[in-house]
Amino acid sequence: MHATLPHAEATRRFAGAIAALARPGDVVVLTGGLGAGKTTFAQGFAAALGVSADVTSPTFTLVHVHPTARPGLALVHADLYRLDRTGELEDLGLEELRRDGAILLVEWGEVAGDALGPALVVTLQHAHEPDERTVRVARRGEQWASRAERLATVVAAAGA
Repeated sequence: MHATLPHAEATRRFAGAIAALARPGDVVVLTGGLGAGKTTFAQGFAAALGVSADVTSPTFTLVHVHPTARPGLALVHADLYRLDRTGELEDLGLEELRRDGAILLVEWGEVAGDALGPALVVTLQHAHEPDERTVRVARRGEQWASRAERLATVVAAAGA
């Protein structure tokens, strides 16, 4: 599934629509080059969950944990860009946070390969115009299978 997002606000709205489908324990992996819109997506995703803090890329801290407006639900925003090896992933405690019911939103998640388990993989790329992005969405595993139809609707609406 893919769509073209004409500007940053469209990326945030698209991310918000994806967040509305997210459940505790979900993993959303964000991939794409530098400046492709991963953090912009994370901002829209977090806003839709009611995160009140500023959402910035956790490039140097690697992980930010944000409480959401949903009681007992946390958004874990990770950035794996600086990870040297997959073994360091375990040190971050992401799997434990996911098992505790947090939603994981992982920038540069391709660094971890399949180590993050079932996930929704969102790939952002620069398009023709400076703020325009193309987005590709794919499911890895069955975690999002029951929401596939609603997911397809969100992607189709974004491309309209």
